[in-house]
Amino acid sequence: MNTMPWTEEHETTVVKHWEQGLSAAKIASELSRILGTAVTRNMVMGKVDRLRKNGLLGPREETSQTLKLLGVIRNPRPPRPKKQGLPAPDPLHIPMEALTKYSCTWAFGDPRDEDFNYCGLPVERRSFCAQHAARAYKHVAPNPLRLKKSRTGMLLFG
Repeated sequence: MNTMPWTEEHETTVVKHWEQGLSAAKIASELSRILGTAVTRNMVMGKVDRLRKNGLLGPREETSQTLKLLGVIRNPRPPRPKKQGLPAPDPLHIPMEALTKYSCTWAFGDPRDEDFNYCGLPVERRSFCAQHAARAYKHVAPNPLRLKKSRTGMLLFG
C-alpha cells in the first residue's frame, strides 16, 4: 500500500478548501495537481475525519449544493395535477363473506382491523375490476430481441 505523508502545508490546503465547501474530490484533484502525484477522494476524506477527531477542522460553509437542497426543502414542488380521465367507479367495500368469484378482490385497510373490506365491483381481468386491474397489471412492450425456438429447435431472434 502506497501512502502519502501529509505535511502541514497539505493539511492547511485540505482545511482551507474543506471549510470553503469544496468537495473531497475537488480537494483531491487540487492536491494531485500541486503534488504531482495521485491523491484520491478517499485519502482526503480520511484526512478530514482525522482532523475533525483532533479538533483541527471546523464546520464547513454551506455549499451551493446544500443551499439548493435547503431551497427545495423550504419550497417543495406543488403536487402534480391528476390526469383527467373517466371517473373511476366507487368501490362497494364489501366484507370477505360477501365476495363471489365475480367480485373484485382489491383489499382496503389492514386485515386485522374490523372495517377491513374488498372492492366488490364486477371482475374485468383476473380477480380485479377494470380500475384495480389497471393498477395491478402494467403493460410491458414485447422485446423484439427475445429469443424464440424454431420448429427445428434452433434459437432465433425476434
